[in-house]
Amino acid sequence: KQIVKPKVAMTGEITLRGRILGVGGLKEKILAAKQHAITTVLIPQENKDDIEEIRKEINKDLEGMNIVFVNHMDDVLPYVFDITLFKKDVRTQKKPRSSRRRSKSSSASRKK
Repeated sequence: KQIVKPKVAMTGEITLRGRILGVGGLKEKILAAKQHAITTVLIPQENKDDIEEIRKEINKDLEGMNIVFVNHMDDVLPYVFDITLFKKDVRTQKKPRSSRRRSKSSSASRKK
C-alpha cells in the first residue's frame, strides 16, 4: 500500500496502454483545484494550448500552482507516489521467461 502525495490532482483520460488523452473544461477544473488548495495539477500534453489560453484569462488565480503536462502514466507516477519506487521504466522491462520445460518423455510421446 502506498500513500498518494497530498495536494496533487490530475485530469485526462487514461487508455488501457497508459496514454493520457486530452479533455475539455480545463478552466473550471483548474479553478476548482485552486479553490481546494491543490498545488500540483497534472494535465494532458494535448491540452497545452488550452492552458496557455487560460493563463491569459486567469493568470492571477494560477499563482502558486504547479501545472505539469504528461503524456503517459509513467510520467504521472513520480508526482503521485514516492519517486524511488519507479526507477525502472515499466514499458521497457522484459517479461520473464517461463521456467516450465518439457521433459524428454513428454516430447517423445507426442512424436508417436
